[in-house]
Amino acid sequence: MNPVQPVPHGPQRARQGAVQPAAELGVMRQRGATLVEVLVALVLLTLGITAMTDLQLTALKLNHSAYLRSQSVALSYRVLDAMRANRGQALAGAYDRSLADPIPSAAHAASSVAAADLRAWLISTENAMRPYDGQAGIQRSGTRVTVTLRWRDRLREEREGARSNLYETFTVVTEL
Repeated sequence: MNPVQPVPHGPQRARQGAVQPAAELGVMRQRGATLVEVLVALVLLTLGITAMTDLQLTALKLNHSAYLRSQSVALSYRVLDAMRANRGQALAGAYDRSLADPIPSAAHAASSVAAADLRAWLISTENAMRPYDGQAGIQRSGTRVTVTLRWRDRLREEREGARSNLYETFTVVTEL
């Protein structure tokens, strides 16, 4: 049988590798986070959430800008297809218009296929770019046609400052 040995106290206990309680060492044990640590954590969390929100807003703006560019491509090809389908009137200048020209009236649109095509295309363009002051123009030189779509780019205005209305322009040049 092993005789019961007395448990060493004081320095002998530390020398044997046993862990001394913190109170014996004169050190107070921490029982939770301090208020400063909690505040620092909250500030870091707030900064992270703010950065993520800003990133999300920028992504949405860039996505909308890309959407408007893709709409411009589709709208340009739409009017070019209509012009190719009605090539005689297109070559005669029935589709020609500047960016500042108003949308033809419904009565005018009833006068010819070209006027009806142009009115429908311009209404589609206006609807696709409604809050961005969308404008559309078609210039023709012989069989060469230039379709131009222009809209106000709010993302660029934010980046470069709203000194004036900064426009994004999309142009397609093709032969009929």
